[in-house]
Amino acid sequence: WWLGIVVYTIGGALDSTALNFAAQSILSPISALKLGVIALLSYCILKEKIGIKDIIAILIIIIGVVVVVIFGPSSDSGSDIDIVQLGELFQGIPYIILVSILAVISIIIYIVIKVLEKKNFETESNTDIKIGGNVLLFSYVWLG
Repeated sequence: WWLGIVVYTIGGALDSTALNFAAQSILSPISALKLGVIALLSYCILKEKIGIKDIIAILIIIIGVVVVVIFGPSSDSGSDIDIVQLGELFQGIPYIILVSILAVISIIIYIVIKVLEKKNFETESNTDIKIGGNVLLFSYVWLG
């Protein structure tokens, strides 16, 4: 486990160094690749099983990172935003619409969670999720 700590520390130092060479909006999504790499290494080294959901998740992460790298800003774009511009963006109609839609979705998901939890607690065993397991998983991640 000492090797793991050393590798993790070196990785953190390299992440910090990378901020000098690329925009944080690019580097942050790239760091999500760590999850996929860990899953693949655990399959190769620890012989853990990888299911179809794991493979799909890894592919989604890779596609997301590729999209961000291709369409993301470059570090030398020179488009710094000050606090006044940020405030104007937060008061703009597109942002208000986005937040409203996300709030409605979150409320609907919260209601669905409560209904499914109630149905699951009405079953014979309170420890097993019999109804809507995948929906609950997604919902908990959404509401995070």
